[in-house]
Amino acid sequence: MENRRLRCGRYLRNRMVKDKTMTEQNYLMVNEANIVENIVLWDGNTETWQPPVGYTMLPATTTPAMVWTLDSGLTTPDYVLEEVVGAGDIGFTWNGSVLTTNQPKPDALVVDP
Repeated sequence: MENRRLRCGRYLRNRMVKDKTMTEQNYLMVNEANIVENIVLWDGNTETWQPPVGYTMLPATTTPAMVWTLDSGLTTPDYVLEEVVGAGDIGFTWNGSVLTTNQPKPDALVVDP
């Protein structure tokens, strides 16, 4: 019984160390049409899971994305595309270096005089 406990304890200890080195994070799944089709939680280790053939996996937190942001510094405040790291989402388009939103430009703000 003692040996079994030791082995189990050693297994759990080794597994805890492994879990600390392989951190799971969100990955964007980009299909062959260069569209983000899904977001999965994965540690990036292709020995434990491999994405489907034809998919590119991008770490969500470090991938730049062009998204609409309000630029209030303009004479008339308006929405402009701005690069924001970690803002990618399903439906965005990948051009090989940056994602771009699939959302239309929001309506301009009407400012009361």
